[in-house]
Amino acid sequence: MDNRRARATLADELLGLAGQSYGAPRAGFDSSPDPAVPASAAADNLLAKAYDGLLTGDRDRTDRFVDRAVALPYDDHISAMPAAMASSMALFNRVIDELEDSHVDDATWLDAALEVLEGADGWGKSELRMTLTHIDDECETRAQERRRIRAAVAGVPIRASIADHDLSTTELTQAVHSVLRTLHQYDAALARHRT
Repeated sequence: MDNRRARATLADELLGLAGQSYGAPRAGFDSSPDPAVPASAAADNLLAKAYDGLLTGDRDRTDRFVDRAVALPYDDHISAMPAAMASSMALFNRVIDELEDSHVDDATWLDAALEVLEGADGWGKSELRMTLTHIDDECETRAQERRRIRAAVAGVPIRASIADHDLSTTELTQAVHSVLRTLHQYDAALARHRT
């Protein structure tokens, strides 16, 4: 996947907010002045920009936007820190979208996910494990894919989502970076498997 498509895809996954102003109304989302909604929307927008920094190799940009997302206050609407939920959902949605868009005989989505799972670490690894476990439990996949998922996740410790943990600012910053790196690695693995 080229960088332009990866950025557009992530922007879509992060509720379509990349390039929009903070708190801008979007289709399907209540534009009422609920104070929780702008924090979540801001996290999505900031992490889309942080991801753009990963794609372009601009570490300062990535760090700056992750720091701003992590600084957002707890969101009662989603019962989580916005940066934690946004990063978790970006990875989850990316893998689910690839599965849903794939042809029944095309396991590229899974080949890429398992490749990344093997080399990932920290929160990125546990969030990807959680996504694959959800797919195994809830999505319609072939028996061979389910067997591959179960074998791959068996050795990865179970941990609740980043959004379900009360992490310090430093821990949350590291966790969000880990999940965004895993997302970036997944996009790169998809591109390799498609060539």
